[in-house]
Amino acid sequence: GGEHPNPFIHLRQESGYIAIIDSLQFDSKKDCEISLRRNDFELLSKLHGPWVGEQPEGIFFDARKFEQGIYSNAGYWKN
Repeated sequence: GGEHPNPFIHLRQESGYIAIIDSLQFDSKKDCEISLRRNDFELLSKLHGPWVGEQPEGIFFDARKFEQGIYSNAGYWKN
């Protein structure tokens, strides 16, 4: 078939590319915010530390169909 190879192999952050490797859907923004906090995520802009200014910059591309989904499928997400 016409299946493309995994672009994550060739498109790396050091070359200006950022892979989206997983996603989750929520019923509301509030449900999303609660779940993110439960899983120890914070907005970089609100959390001071050595990572300030380290937000990824570049061309984002969708690599989800090539990755296992560390949160959505691999059991790392706390419900």
